[in-house]
Amino acid sequence: MTHHSNSSASHRVLPEGSRTHGAAFDRRVEALCSGPFAEAFMQGKTSEPRVRFYESLDRLDPSVAALFNSFSECSKTARAVNDLVTMMRSHGAITDDDLRFPERIDLPAIVRRLQRGLDGIHVQPPGFTPPEHWKFIDSIGALRDAGHEIGNSLQFRHESRVDCWFKLIAGSHVFLVNERRRLLVSLRSCGRGVWTIEEIWKRQSEQYVTSGEWMAVEREFRGAGIKVISAPTRLLAWLDAETGVAHDESEDGAGGIEAAIQGL
Repeated sequence: MTHHSNSSASHRVLPEGSRTHGAAFDRRVEALCSGPFAEAFMQGKTSEPRVRFYESLDRLDPSVAALFNSFSECSKTARAVNDLVTMMRSHGAITDDDLRFPERIDLPAIVRRLQRGLDGIHVQPPGFTPPEHWKFIDSIGALRDAGHEIGNSLQFRHESRVDCWFKLIAGSHVFLVNERRRLLVSLRSCGRGVWTIEEIWKRQSEQYVTSGEWMAVEREFRGAGIKVISAPTRLLAWLDAETGVAHDESEDGAGGIEAAIQGL
């Protein structure tokens, strides 16, 4: 890439009236005009958003910065790609070779490459044997496939669905699918070897899971020796309702003890 180091080059890209930005802005522009992205920067107008975009490239993963022509000079787009790549590198799911594209590549092609990398992130089994006809979901790709098989939207990049993908790879949740019954279950960790069912999905064309169906799945998992408890928030709410006492830390503190002594 061509470098432009002389100060006159920077003055050529400054538009009429740009000196009203002040000397600090001019120094930023001059630095960009002698940097690795000078040629591209000098082809457009000098504005604060463009200056911020080209300045941000130095802070990106080098393989991402090399794709700058695909970001429409949008800093938010560049950061989104960079942050995903950072996360995927931590899982060993993407390499420099995976990010090598022709010099001009459109953003959808980059997103498709990122999705392939995400799909390949695998997780370790949680340490228990699932009930009969249930199987573990061990990758984002497998979770999307399971969503496709049962006709559920977990295969798509809707925000709430993507949250499920990252709960899986973070290890906070375990996902299991029963293809016979077209059910997909997420278990949330509540402690070492203790789980609660956070969500059950059926076919998208069917109604929501009933409380009876939910309880049946809980019994099935418990019958397989898995420590599944009801959601702790529901348990506390039930106990509060039964005792007629709002859950408050003061009930366990000095105030609660003094009240008990006074009642003796």
